Amino acid sequence: MKQLLKISEEILEFRKLLKDLNRGGSHLFAYGVSDSQRAYLIAALKSRVIPQILVVTADSLEAKKLTEDLSFFLSPEEVAIFPTSSVLPYETAARSLEFTAQRLKVLESLLLKKPMVVVAPIQALLTKVIAPEIVKRFTITLSVGDTISMDDITSKLSAMGYERVEMIEGRGQFAVRGGILDIYPLTREYPYRLEFFDEEVDSIREFLLEDQRSIGKLDNIFVGPAREVVYDEDTAKTASIAIAEELKQRQAVLNSLGHVELVEHLSEKVEAHMGKLSNGLFFEAAELYISHLYPHLCTVMDYFEKRFISILIEPGRIGEAQKNAAFEAEETYKGLLEKGEILASQANIYYSSFEILERLKKTRTVYFSMLPKIYPEFEPHGLYSFQFRSMTPLYGKLDLLVEEILRLKRKKYRIVLLSGTLERGEHLVRSLREKNMETGIFTEDDGPLQPGQVVVMPGSLERGFDNPEIKLAIFSDSEVYGRSKKFYPWLCAS
Repeated sequence: MKQLLKISEEILEFRKLLKDLNRGGSHLFAYGVSDSQRAYLIAALKSRVIPQILVVTADSLEAKKLTEDLSFFLSPEEVAIFPTSSVLPYETAARSLEFTAQRLKVLESLLLKKPMVVVAPIQALLTKVIAPEIVKRFTITLSVGDTISMDDITSKLSAMGYERVEMIEGRGQFAVRGGILDIYPLTREYPYRLEFFDEEVDSIREFLLEDQRSIGKLDNIFVGPAREVVYDEDTAKTASIAIAEELKQRQAVLNSLGHVELVEHLSEKVEAHMGKLSNGLFFEAAELYISHLYPHLCTVMDYFEKRFISILIEPGRIGEAQKNAAFEAEETYKGLLEKGEILASQANIYYSSFEILERLKKTRTVYFSMLPKIYPEFEPHGLYSFQFRSMTPLYGKLDLLVEEILRLKRKKYRIVLLSGTLERGEHLVRSLREKNMETGIFTEDDGPLQPGQVVVMPGSLERGFDNPEIKLAIFSDSEVYGRSKKFYPWLCAS
């Protein structure tokens, strides 16, 4: 998408914004931007030597849509969503492995200083995480030719939260057979197989789980933890002592209030968890004791490099959302505490709404908004007005599409039609050519888009847009075909 993103440099306000960011500017307010237009500008900023960007949205649905739009402009390695972690006693066990893998992959990529855009709902920033310098202690980097004993590496894998099995069947497991070690990291598509000659790593391969067939050699690998909350035996034992002391204090309070049943219920639950911690075992509810394990926690922002920028999408909505999320968490934990379900310090896994807002303000911050409405808590130091417009839906009507294309061609627009799949794109090209419209599937090798040129690209966006300043129009696949599943004969023209 380099050719599309390069066109953004023709936007005067974009050049001003980029210049101010490179000078270290912050609290820069860009308005007149909505929907997929945001993804276009964010991807353009990413392509202009801003290696790491944190994009904050008001909710998970908006984060998901924006991530999907960014995936059209950027490669899969350059964009990821950091989902919200709901650390509640009745939710930890229900969390899927895919959910944990999604969060760990983002943290791992940031640890490795990969250039990327991370999209996170504000609720995801409220949850505290283990500091990156601690997580680094629970990672493994190995290359062919390295020397390490099998006992040392398996002990470390266990401390990283991996389960030892006879033969791996899924992510988060490892297995040893003689001089062969299989590891299936949560963040990788395929498991690794390491063959040892005595204590030397002789070869590293990826392999298919189904038939154990090797699919490629590797020179080195990085293996991250299999859980968000990892700990060694010493850390776990120290935490157990702190938990026991707090439990004793809570028991005294509840007994003084005559809540004998609550004392028994809380004691049974916490003592079972303490037993597992004392033995260095992992369990789902361990995340609830993160503040006992590590008194000094941080936010995902601490994983980014120092020069990263934060982009807040509709800051007014974010301000309200983070206040609501913090209030909801506070009320939930207050209720759980009164019912004898948790200890008081277990509510410390969340930042207050004030804390996270202040942290965001200390980064190089850009605000994206549709309207030029200024909020007191987000006072801007620079204003940038963009001229993007959303496209009108065409409901799958080819004649309307051709009419709109001709109108834009007369104005010398560069016109991009998104087709979803390549097969659909080829059908669309044939249908347009039958209408005497010169077009084709666009590739990067075709060079810069020219005024009046019409091209078809496989891919999707939530909504299309045009910009009269740079004369660029992008029709999303939903605008070309409509959002319904209705059959359009011209779509399948041969």
